Amino acid sequence: MSEFKSINVENINIVDKDGTVRMRIFNNDNIPPEIMDGKDFLPGHRQKDPIAGLMFYNREGDECGGLIYGSKKDEMGNYESYA
Repeated sequence: MSEFKSINVENINIVDKDGTVRMRIFNNDNIPPEIMDGKDFLPGHRQKDPIAGLMFYNREGDECGGLIYGSKKDEMGNYESYA
């Protein structure tokens, strides 16, 4: 077994033996599309949002929930965070 103190990655896909993605951990540059019935049903949705998080998929590969976190700063320098 290998042990690491730290691993830096931009995207992690957890897959079944057949390659079906079941979970994704992603940064802002690797936001996954919304997949239903094998298709991106809202192309471009979330792609420009300042978010990172964790997304879950069912056995068919469809998105079935997740956790996303983000923040933004307005023109006055005030921050807003959300989950």
